[in-house]
Amino acid sequence: MAENWRLIRDGNHGAPFNMALDEAIMRAHADGRCGPTLRLYGWACPAVSLGYFQRPEDRSLDIQYCRKAGIELVRRPTGGRAVLHGHDLTFSIIIAEDQLPPESRSVLGSHRWLMNGIVAALRNVGLAAHVGGDGRTTRPPRSADCFTHAGACDVLVGSRKVAGSAQARRWGVVLEQGSMPFRRADVQLSRVFLGKYGQNDGISLFPDRFKRESLVRAVVRGMREDLGIRLVDGTPLESELFDAEGLAESKFGTEEFTLRAQSAHVDNHR
Repeated sequence: MAENWRLIRDGNHGAPFNMALDEAIMRAHADGRCGPTLRLYGWACPAVSLGYFQRPEDRSLDIQYCRKAGIELVRRPTGGRAVLHGHDLTFSIIIAEDQLPPESRSVLGSHRWLMNGIVAALRNVGLAAHVGGDGRTTRPPRSADCFTHAGACDVLVGSRKVAGSAQARRWGVVLEQGSMPFRRADVQLSRVFLGKYGQNDGISLFPDRFKRESLVRAVVRGMREDLGIRLVDGTPLESELFDAEGLAESKFGTEEFTLRAQSAHVDNHR
């Protein structure tokens, strides 16, 4: 698939703006204002992103502790379980459904195709990564923590999950959001996710003092080589930034959107 994709090597932002910019780029792609985009970014402070359909009252997630510890809470546009951010490289991939390879346009097929680029990236830094779990876990399945559950589209090293991702499809566009923790968390995982287990128990497979920029370079190389795409450095459009600021204020930065039960949620922000 030799085509040009925009590469945004982004910095650290607050949680509402991070989610808002991903959705703004998704909207821009749907409107024909931008091409397929890979965005690599970080977080201004520790944050927990809830999956789009995740219930905030999940007892294995201590929201009150997060508030006291200054951990931001935000709801993602994509599904899945909660992810603790701040010690990870986060990525978003935006591409139209009809731009995916014909054999990889199903939900699972697109997950696996896109994650092959992440596998290649991790192999570039010396980790024997592979795609796929069977959905079973040796840890408590009721945990709100995404990294206690390995699914068929997650990236593993041995039996350890090292990259998780989730997807949303709207307006004919796929948004894939994912996270790769590359160092120990700055907060107590056992306080965020109650019980004995947290994200890989807070232990990273990466070397000590591993730099985020090294992982950024590995992802760029892995996506180019494995997916056969041309990544061209770019920046968000002014219209995307404008839309993101509005979405951060009216949607992703509000408790109404972040903490309401999803069974009652209707998204009227298009």
